[in-house]
Amino acid sequence: MADFAAFTPELARELVAFMRQMKAMGFALKAGNTVQANNTPTPWYVKNNSGEEIPAYACMQATGTEDVGGRTFIAVGKPANVDGSTGGYLFNGPRAIEADGFGVGHPGPIVTALTDGSTVTAGDEWGPASGQWYIETKADLTEGGHWFRAIGADSVATDTARIFTINNGEVITVVTDLRVDGVTVQKKTRDVICIPTGAESDWTTWHTGESCPTT
Repeated sequence: MADFAAFTPELARELVAFMRQMKAMGFALKAGNTVQANNTPTPWYVKNNSGEEIPAYACMQATGTEDVGGRTFIAVGKPANVDGSTGGYLFNGPRAIEADGFGVGHPGPIVTALTDGSTVTAGDEWGPASGQWYIETKADLTEGGHWFRAIGADSVATDTARIFTINNGEVITVVTDLRVDGVTVQKKTRDVICIPTGAESDWTTWHTGESCPTT
């Protein structure tokens, strides 16, 4: 004889809500399914404001926050740009998020990401693709201000990769050295990742041309 259990309507609703939350986080799976929750560390609850379904492992751009039922969600949509000027990036987990639905976004530092299908090689640079849910390869840092470092292909789903997101910052070119060679002045430069903390300043004068600066 099968075993039965009785629940109050309130407890039943709580159990259903809990299972939906676990499914969104990738822990509640169908029987026989061994897919792990690949995104780390602490996820954030998100609301899909894109107007369409967000696929599994998609790159999502944060567009603000939204209060629903007394809980604050990060509003996300399809990336509108590649430099993060309108919001940073999170990655969806193993479950699609329906339009106007709720899910979980993962900031990293290691995530599984949907790719454009290109070959994934450890150390390669990838970045968001404007108007797309996938990430794409970057020939150089100037192609996108925000970029990610590939670890390798992921077998969890077709066209996915494991990536580091710790380089999710703005790329700037800095002068690392100067020298005078005859009548020419030469310089060395390097691209670096920085996290902007404020607006760019106005022009300021640090040398008038009346004498050679020492710093």
